Amino acid sequence: MSLKEWFQQKWVLLSLSIIMTVLIVFIVVSSFLYYDIQGGQGEQQQTYIDIALETAPIEQVETDYVYRGDETYTVVLGQSEEESLYVFVPQRDSLDPEDISWISANDVMAKEEIRNKWQQSCSNCELLSITPGMMNGRYIWEFIYEENDSMVFRTYTFEEGDVYDSISFSQN
Repeated sequence: MSLKEWFQQKWVLLSLSIIMTVLIVFIVVSSFLYYDIQGGQGEQQQTYIDIALETAPIEQVETDYVYRGDETYTVVLGQSEEESLYVFVPQRDSLDPEDISWISANDVMAKEEIRNKWQQSCSNCELLSITPGMMNGRYIWEFIYEENDSMVFRTYTFEEGDVYDSISFSQN
């Protein structure tokens, strides 16, 4: 049987049509779900940013972070008339105004300063992220980096930049 005769058989054409249709439907549905989920996360983050703007004495947002520790926080670096503030908003369904806290950026180690301190102690490391957060009621900087085939999560105190906690996982 030649290739031309093989493709002329109705069942082969029907099978190929069904496979292509299922594949196209799968791609469309997967894309829709992916973008729907991503959009929902962006909307949720914006909700917590809005809460920070309403509750804390900031007028505009410079940048925002998501810290995922024992509790997830949206951390907003915002500007008031006089200074920059870090605002910590726990991501909960019900929030009281006293759940939201803030600290002046003048009272903490700047992100670049803590990064430089970290680089001096870890010269062969690959930095993945630096995120402000809150752990056990303390403001912290969380560093996630790779060092010698290990993934390291190390936190530093916000004010002094001292090591607060550290955990590492071997990637082997």
